[in-house]
Amino acid sequence: AMRTPSRNEAGQELLMEYYNQLYFLDQRFFSPHGSLGVHFHWYDSLTGVPSVQRALAFEKGSVLFNIGALYTQIGARQDRSTLTGIQNAIDAFQKAA
Repeated sequence: AMRTPSRNEAGQELLMEYYNQLYFLDQRFFSPHGSLGVHFHWYDSLTGVPSVQRALAFEKGSVLFNIGALYTQIGARQDRSTLTGIQNAIDAFQKAA
């Protein structure tokens, strides 16, 4: 479900939940001096070229990037012709940043 989150607050919550789980995995199982041999697969958002990394930091960074991208999409979809829409868009763009 984390691979294709919905483009709304529920999708953002799903990505944050996954990020939090990665944080706890990092704290409990990953040594700073070694790796468990877990491979994380990602595809470049512009070229579609696959990337495989063994670093948990890469996976966490990729999830944070997706959270920012999702907030950008949420902000762009707001109705900016109303004050409430403008405030919602500003809030989403600030979270994206």
